Parts: sequence; structure tokens; C-alpha cells
Amino acid sequence: MTTERTARKRLGVLVDAGFVERITPSEGREAGYRRTPRSIVLERVEQLLDSTDAETLATRVAEMSEVVRRSKENAGEQCWPQNQSNLLSGAVSRGATVSDHC
Repeated sequence: MTTERTARKRLGVLVDAGFVERITPSEGREAGYRRTPRSIVLERVEQLLDSTDAETLATRVAEMSEVVRRSKENAGEQCWPQNQSNLLSGAVSRGATVSDHC
């Protein structure tokens, strides 16, 4: 069994590495931790690498690059930086552009 002190120390290491973040206490809850978006993306990338062949990955990357290029053209550079995370996280549906959400 791990002591609370050891658990907090290990969580601190994960915070420093960027895999978890501290969350502030809310009503009726103590402070806690949650995974960062970065750690979730890295896990998903590992899953894709394990389950998808190189040719399929290359095709998907090319398709996403084209969506990004079209979005930059349609939305203009001034809109792109604030919305790129939505596009890259999958919040923008396939075929949609950032300008649809700008």
C-alpha cells in the first residue's frame, strides 16, 4: 500500500512532467489531479501507432494537412491561431474548416 505522502510525491513528479495537473477544490471536494490534454493525446497517438499501419497513418496525416491548409486559406492567419486546437483535437467535423468556427 502507498502512503499519502508517497502518492503526493509521485503526483508531483507527474505534474512536473506535464502528465497531470492540479485542480482546485470545489464545493464539497478536496483539491485533486487530472490528466492533461497532452497526456491524453500522447496515449491516443500510441494507440494509433499500435493499431494502424504506416500507409493508413500517412494517408490520414495528408488528409489532415489538407484540411489545415484549406482552413488557413479560408479563415486567414488572423483567425487560425485561436482555433487550431479545435481543429486538431477533432472538435471540428471532418471536412469543416476553421472559418466555420471563427
